[in-house]
Amino acid sequence: MIRLAEQLPVMTGDTLPLYRIRALWECYGAVPFLRFYTGDDGSAAAVLDGQAVVYATVPEREEMALFVSMQPDITALLADAQTAGAVAAHWGADVQTVPVMRCEAPQKAEQLVRLSPRELYAFLEPIFPGLPPFEGWYMDVCYRERHGFCRNVAVLDGDRAVSAAMTTAEWRGGALIGGVATAPDHRRQGLAARCVGTLAAALQGEGRQVYICPKNEGAQRVYAALGFVVCDYVALTERI
Repeated sequence: MIRLAEQLPVMTGDTLPLYRIRALWECYGAVPFLRFYTGDDGSAAAVLDGQAVVYATVPEREEMALFVSMQPDITALLADAQTAGAVAAHWGADVQTVPVMRCEAPQKAEQLVRLSPRELYAFLEPIFPGLPPFEGWYMDVCYRERHGFCRNVAVLDGDRAVSAAMTTAEWRGGALIGGVATAPDHRRQGLAARCVGTLAAALQGEGRQVYICPKNEGAQRVYAALGFVVCDYVALTERI
């Protein structure tokens, strides 16, 4: 049975959904705006602002998929391909599968700058049309930064940010880099690689595993050149 949880079960494995749920729990714990669910066989899910992250064990996959698909406030899902496919079938939606890459080479940090959350959002918004509304995004990033669960680096051209990257999740022992973007007039100069490499170097210095999820082949080639290796796949789906 899937039920609301005040504590997470012991989840074992090396998979990004598990780490994303753990990152939310370590950062926020039990708060009113974030729901955690668990199953009898060790499955778990987290729901924040309509976005669900699901770690489903094989015996509970169908039950978890049905449960998620029936929650009216859940509009998007990150999970393994089988669970996402089952939810998408209920929603009549498509599934996008993306690779998870883990950094397997030492990185070198550069002296890059940090943007404030407001500056970072202003830079990312025109590049990522699907970015969440400012207020919720800003509150989340500010909270995670204050509690040591989020960081960013950027390259400036004068006073203007032209490339940036951030950690979209941090947990004990690991972190996920995301929000990697470069202004259109500064692309193909290796700026994104500099940002990712600098973040990864700082995280490696803390003894963390570093992950990234490129959504196109060009980005995957850039990260592969830095020493990132595909270690898993995750799937995304959105309610139509």
